Order: sequence, then C-alpha cells, then structure tokens
Amino acid sequence: MSGAAWAAIPLQRLSTLVWIATFLLAMLGIVLRLSVKRQISTEIHQKRRHAFCWFVAFVLAAAAMPSTFHYGLGIYASSICQDAWNYIAAADYFSHFARGVEGGLSPLDQYGSLLMNGRNASSALLSLLANGLGTSAAEVISLYCLLVLFANCSALIAFAVTVFGEFRSAVWFTLFAGFGVPLLVVTYANFDQMLLLPLLPLVAALAVKAGRGENVAGSAAAIAILFAASILAYVEMAVFGLLAAASFIVIPGQNLRLVLLRATRGLCIVTPVTAALTWPGAVSLLSFLKLQYSIGTQAGVRPGDGNLANWLMRGEFLHHSWVGALLIFVLALAVLVALGVWFEQKRWGAVLALFGVTGLVLYFLLVEKYLYGVYKIASVNFWIFSFFTVAGARAGLGFASRRYSISFQPIFPAAAIFATLSIIATSALLETKLRTNALNQKGYREAVALAALIGTTPTVLSVREEAANQWAVFYLASVPLYIDPYRSTMGQPEVLPFMKRAKAIDLASVKFIITDHDTALRSTVTGANLIWDGRTYSLWSRDGGNWTVTANGGTYNDAVHLNGLASTVATPNYLSKK
Repeated sequence: MSGAAWAAIPLQRLSTLVWIATFLLAMLGIVLRLSVKRQISTEIHQKRRHAFCWFVAFVLAAAAMPSTFHYGLGIYASSICQDAWNYIAAADYFSHFARGVEGGLSPLDQYGSLLMNGRNASSALLSLLANGLGTSAAEVISLYCLLVLFANCSALIAFAVTVFGEFRSAVWFTLFAGFGVPLLVVTYANFDQMLLLPLLPLVAALAVKAGRGENVAGSAAAIAILFAASILAYVEMAVFGLLAAASFIVIPGQNLRLVLLRATRGLCIVTPVTAALTWPGAVSLLSFLKLQYSIGTQAGVRPGDGNLANWLMRGEFLHHSWVGALLIFVLALAVLVALGVWFEQKRWGAVLALFGVTGLVLYFLLVEKYLYGVYKIASVNFWIFSFFTVAGARAGLGFASRRYSISFQPIFPAAAIFATLSIIATSALLETKLRTNALNQKGYREAVALAALIGTTPTVLSVREEAANQWAVFYLASVPLYIDPYRSTMGQPEVLPFMKRAKAIDLASVKFIITDHDTALRSTVTGANLIWDGRTYSLWSRDGGNWTVTANGGTYNDAVHLNGLASTVATPNYLSKK
C-alpha cells in the first residue's frame, strides 16, 4: 500500500483487491498449517506452551492500549500528542488522491498533501483499514495499534524461540521487550516507529536461519520484503536497525568464510528485491533521510526538544524520590547486558551491533544532547538490549545453578505470573490517567453530527482551542469551510500560505458559523442565532442581518475579524476579512 501511494495511485482504488489478497493469503496459511499438523508435536505441554505464548502476546498488546476496553475501538485515547491527527490527515489524502495533487482540496486533504514526500506506511495502512471497514481513519487508530502491537509480540516470540531455542527464555524476553517500549511509542503516537518494531526481530530471526544454512534463498527473499517494508515505514531508523538485525546471521561456532559466503548469497537476493519494492519512493525517501539527519544534528530547537530533555540533561530527575530505584535498575540492566555480551561473545556480529547502537545512543545523548533522538534509537533497537539482558540473566542463573546446586526452575512460573499481573496493574493505572483524553475525543466527535446537519453548505469555522480545531477540520472534511484561525501545524507561519491554497468557497453563501462551546474561549458572534450547543462546539445560523465573527488576544494572540452584510435585492451577501 505504501508503494502504491508512492506510485501516485489513490489507495481507495486498491483497497478491495488488497483485502481479497489478504484473505486468500490468510486462508493459504491456514491450509498449510493444517497440512503439516501431523508433523508437529502434539504433546500436551507443547500445546500449553504455544497457548501461553499467544496469551502473552495478546495481554501485552492489550495492556498497552487499556482505554480500548473501556471506551471501545473507535476512540483513540492512548495519547495526548497530536501526531495521530497528522497520520489520519495523510491517510485521507492518500486514500482519495494521487500523490502530487495539491491545491483546490478540502483543508484536511490540502494539509495531507503537505506530507506527500514523507514516510507514509502507517497512513497507508490506516487508509486500508478505514476503506475496508467503511469508516474514517480516526475510527481505526486503536485497531491499527492493537494489530501492530500484537504482531510485535509475536515477532519477539518468533525471534526468541529461534535464537534461544527454549520456552522460558522466550517468554521472559517477550515480557521484557514487548510492553515498556511499545507503551512509550503508543503514548507519543509514533505510528511509523511502531510499525518498525515487529519488522526488525523478524529480520533477525530469518538471519539466524540463513546463518544456520536453513533455506538461505527463502530466508533472503523474506528478509528482502521486510527490508523494503522497514525502509518504507521508517527509513531514518531502518538504516541502522536493519544492519543490527542482519548481524544475527553470524552463528556461534561457524567459521568466518562460511558466514561471509551465506551473507553474500543472501545479499545477492536481498539487494535487487528491496530496490524493486522501494523504487517508487526511493528518491523522495533519500531526500527525507538526509533532511531528518540534518535536523537531528542542527543547532537550536529540534523536534522533540522540551521538558523531557530538560528533565534528564539538567539533572532534574535527581530531585525525585524514586531516582534511587531508577539508578539501581539501570545498573542492574547494565550488568546483565555485560554478562550477556560475555557469554554471547561468539555471536560477534550481534555484539558489534550492540556496540554500534550504544555508541549512537551515547553520541546523541552526550554530544548532540538530543534526548528525542536517543529515545528513537534506543526504542527501535531495544529488542537487542533485551536479547543480551535475557542472555546474561540466563547464563548467570545457569552458572549459579551449576556452581551452588540451586534450582531456579520452580521460581519461573510464579515470576512469570507476577510479571504479567504487574503489567496488567500498570495498564489499569494508566487507564485512569486517560479518562480525560477519552472524554475529549468523544467531544470532538460532535463535529460528525454537525457535518450531517450542515451538509454541503459553506461554513465559517472559528474554533480557537487547538485540538478541537484540528478534529473539526477532520470530521468536517466534506463541508466547504472558511477557517480562521488555523491551529497547530496548520497555523505555523511556513504552512499557512500552503493552507491558503485549499479549495475556495462561495463566501456569499456562508450560512453557518462554528465556534468553541467554552464561552471564555470562543469567538464573539453577532448577527447569528445559536442553534446547536454541545460539549465542545457551538453552531450558529445567520439571521439574515449584518453579522460578525471576532476574536482578539488569548493564548495564541488571535486577530480574527470577519463580517458580512444583510441581504438586499440590489446587494448580495458578501464576506470580507479585515
């Protein structure tokens, strides 16, 4: 779908075909699974292990999205960041228009076209889900997150089983890597970054198989598809993440010549297939990659700078009562990782990858002092740290068991259950923090009712609250809008001229005015009657006389002055902005 967007194909045209293909592939997978069922162990304990792994994957995905069970799939309340709005704006644009079209569009799609030269994989998938389910992209955000998070946990399990070959280590690895970081990514609404999380462990698992000589050509073909998906999803993080994942092709005990031979053979397949799958967006993605790295190393304010950076770089965290526990946790983690490196030193490719990722983290932390960059690098590659953490714990416990004749096996079930319950408790606590956001999201849905009431009548949108303004633009996409003021990224000085190229409306035919419900915030309206008043928005209808919409000062220092004259036989209505 992302490749189709880059190839300037409106995604709505392909939605049905892609859903049919997905269904057929799913049926094929079921048939293949049933055909080899007799060759797979049917022992009771093996079935229970498989069932427990599915349970863990489901619990971790659901725990990162606690509000879903309380408010339903249609409400995305897991983040207060407005990034989600950007993704669905792009999804609506790519769904209805060929990439490159801009000017004369609705304000929503005009803004969506602004994102046409950036990464678009998550927006493309949101578009696919929305078209397939016959709803808006805003209604499928929670579903998208749940699917990707479940895929991430499943990928972590697949990697751990492949590399450890042991059930308990796989579960601990998944519990450690499958909740904290995905929860953080959901909180920041980084959907493209989220999409990369399951891809890298899968690449590593296939690299292990290729390194063992198990169907090298088939593994390389699958890796190529995952390479292309990763580049389309999050090109700036995929560059280092894919190299780190591919390093697992180095298998302990194998000579360097054999490793290089298999790697070269795989590379001959991966390179052309990846290039073919990414070619529609290759030039734009390369330019985007250069831009992102230049932004990340520039002086001044960079994306993500703010309170979190001050909290760490200025040592503000040292004043918190729980700083001791945090430092102990970090120290223990460092010790376990060091043990893992020591006991897995023959897996030198992965060790070098760990050193490379750690070096990048330290560079952006100490040299660039860019904590948001640290978050991006560390979160995408956290599964590598988790691998060495579990490897270190596994080796350390094994050593202690042999040295002191201590059996840790009875502790595992209780510890796993305790960890699962702790995650569920954390999720329940988080849900209480999201209640206000969920209520706000329900309030923004009032714009859907307004859209049905207004129809296609030209309308003035003068909503001053930032999030309410954005969501009104989304839900009123079918309504001809004259917007003043623009908010959030739409109102940035460099974006405003672009937004002014949105579809012009017949200003003389404006009949309705939408403002905030909050009387302390909303624009002042005269010459119109309040005909609908909700929790978030108010709807006004012109009474036929002279009318005005004004707003001055406030948080954003607004200067809104709209006015219209009453209708006469000789003088038609008109709208002017001073």
